[in-house]
Amino acid sequence: MIILRLCALVLMVSAPAVAHEVRPARLEVTETEPGNFTLNFMQPQAQGKWLNISVTPPETCVMGQDPQKIVNDTSVNLIWTMICTDGLQGRRFEFPGLERTLTDVFTRVVFLSGEEVTGLANPANPYFDLADSHSLLAYVKIGFWHILNGLDHVLFVLLLVLLIDRLPKLLKAVSAFTIAHSLTLGLSAMRVFAPPQGATEVVIALSIAFLAYEVVLRINGRTTTTTVSPWIPAFLFGLLHGFGFAGALSEIGLPYGARLQALFLFNVGVEFGQLAIICLTFPILVAIRRAGQSALKWSGGVTAYACGGLAVFWCIERLVST
Repeated sequence: MIILRLCALVLMVSAPAVAHEVRPARLEVTETEPGNFTLNFMQPQAQGKWLNISVTPPETCVMGQDPQKIVNDTSVNLIWTMICTDGLQGRRFEFPGLERTLTDVFTRVVFLSGEEVTGLANPANPYFDLADSHSLLAYVKIGFWHILNGLDHVLFVLLLVLLIDRLPKLLKAVSAFTIAHSLTLGLSAMRVFAPPQGATEVVIALSIAFLAYEVVLRINGRTTTTTVSPWIPAFLFGLLHGFGFAGALSEIGLPYGARLQALFLFNVGVEFGQLAIICLTFPILVAIRRAGQSALKWSGGVTAYACGGLAVFWCIERLVST
C-alpha cells in the first residue's frame, strides 16, 4: 500500500516532465568518400529548448567547420563533416552532457561498403564504441526503454493490472494489447498508414482516463463490459498505442535492408518492458488484496484517480499544443 501511495504521488508531481515519452537523440554518421564522413546529430526539442548534449569524435578524427544548424518544431539538427584518416573501425564517439539527461542517443554508422553499425548510448554509458556494437540488437534496448520511459504506456499497463485480478486473464488482455500495437506500429513504421502524431497522443491520454474510470467502477463493485472482457478495450486502445510507439521509432528510423528485422526487435524490446511492469506490480497487488478489501479499495482508488487526473491533464496539454 505504501508503494502505491508513493507511485501515485510521483505520478502527480512528475506530470509536466514526462507527458508522453523521453524521445531519443540520434547520430547519423555516413561515409561519403574513403575516410570522409558526414555527421548529423539530432536532439529532440520543444518550445525552443533542447538537451545540452554534444558529440566528441574519435581522437584520430578531425571535425570540419562549425556545424550547420537546422531547427524545426520537434528537433535541432547539427551537421558536420569529419575526416578520419585511419577509419572508424574500433573507434568511439562520446556524448558529453548525456549523463545529465533521461534520454538515449541512437547511433548509426553507414560505410561506403554498405555495412551499417548501430548502437545505443545512455546516461550510464554516454558513449558509442564501434568495437562493442551489436548492430540491430540495439533496437531491443530502444523498445525496452521506450515503454519504461513513456509514462503513459506504463500507466496503461499498470491500470490493466489493477483492473484484472487473475493472471491468465491479465496475460490474455496484455496479449491483445501486444497484437494490436504490433499491427499499427508495423503499418506506421513501414509508412503504410500513420495518423497525425498530435491527435494520436490526445486519444492515448483519453484511453488512460477511460481505463482509470473502469478501475474505479470495479473497485466499487460495478460490473462493465471492460471488467468482463478486458481484452476488448486492450486491443482497441493497443491500436492507438502502436501509433504512439511509432512516433519514437520514426525519430531513429529503420536501417535500409533490415527494416523488418529492426521492427521485430523493437517490438521484442517493448514486450520485455511490458512484462517487467507486470512482474513488478502484480505481486504487489496480490499482497494488497490479501491485506483486505479496504486496503485494495483505498490503494487502488488513489492510484486510479491519480492516473486518471494525470491523463486528463495530458489530454488538455496535448490539445493545446496540437
